[in-house]
Amino acid sequence: MRIGIVSDTHDNIPNVLRAFKFLNKNVDVVLHLGDIVSPFVLRFISDVYDGKIYGVFGNNDGDKLFLTHHIKKYGWEFSPIPTSVELEGDRFLLMHEPIDPKSLIESGKYRGVFYGHTHKRDFLKTPNGIVLNPGETCGYLSGEATFAVLNTETLDVQWINITKLEE
Repeated sequence: MRIGIVSDTHDNIPNVLRAFKFLNKNVDVVLHLGDIVSPFVLRFISDVYDGKIYGVFGNNDGDKLFLTHHIKKYGWEFSPIPTSVELEGDRFLLMHEPIDPKSLIESGKYRGVFYGHTHKRDFLKTPNGIVLNPGETCGYLSGEATFAVLNTETLDVQWINITKLEE
């Protein structure tokens, strides 16, 4: 299975469109690690992405009520707190703010622990699984707009630079 992992979109519509057009053609499911920010962004995602999205809200997601309404309308699933998702027998923990991800992966409960918030890419592969931060989709803080594609069979990660994708 191929999983797209995105975080910190922060209303950057051109990057959202580029990323989700790519994801629509290249992954089985998307995990969003928070900070969509405005509910209107979800409409842009739904215009170019047909698949399932699981996610968590971030600290900058202000209108959670309206975000939740639209998320449900599109058949996606988000949680206000860290949540686990089971995909093809593998459990993955999703969170926005990193709450001791290295200890969580060492617990053996998850094949992957994924977080956002820092806007910095992170990847650690251990015998128990992986810890991953895909960086920021928006590109505002780091200057590098990225997301990750995870192959669940090998736990290999492909880093995607959004500015190099077609619009």
